[in-house]
Formats: sequence, structure tokens, C-alpha cells
Amino acid sequence: MPRTAPLDLYAMNSPKFNAEAEVYILLRSRMQIDAIAAALGPEASHPTGEKANAKVMRRGKRLKIVFKARDSASLRAIVNSYLRMLKATTTVCGSLLEMERGQVKREATYAE
Repeated sequence: MPRTAPLDLYAMNSPKFNAEAEVYILLRSRMQIDAIAAALGPEASHPTGEKANAKVMRRGKRLKIVFKARDSASLRAIVNSYLRMLKATTTVCGSLLEMERGQVKREATYAE
């Protein structure tokens, strides 16, 4: 009778990721990268499901997000989710910069 390998229960219970993607985002300032990484960080550190996960890394003026998922549908879902969060975060950052610039202009006008 042939010998069989013992069952690895941990491997059976851990998710197997068959699909991967990497997204690189080039931003203007390190402050933007810090803000976006801080906004995406909680989602990456506490994934909502076992089908997919993401890792956010800072590299100079680039942000790198690595996605891993069980299948292509889960990969597409997590990438779309992070891209929507990224878009919302960059929109808020842009609005804050515009408001800050407007405040500086108004202060200069009032000083004259």
C-alpha cells in the first residue's frame, strides 16, 4: 500500500491566492503620499473577507499597492474598491489644497 503525505490542516484552511496585481501611483508630494497611505492603511491592515487582501507601501513619491486574491473576480472587486477609495482621497486632498490656497489669497487681500 503506498504511503500518503499527512494532511496539512493549516494549508487547507488558509486562503490560496491565484490572482495578483500591482498598482503604482506617482504623486506630487510626500505629504499627499502620507495622507493617502494613512487613508488606505486601515482597510489594508484589516481586510473584510478572506477572498482578497492588499498591501500599501510607500516608495519615495510613489505609492505601491499589491493585491492578492483567490480568483480574478475577487481581484477585480478589490482593485475597483481601492481605486474608488484612492479617487475619493485624492479628491479630498485636492479640495483641501484649493481651500488652503484660497485662504492664503484671501489673507493677502485683507492685508492690503
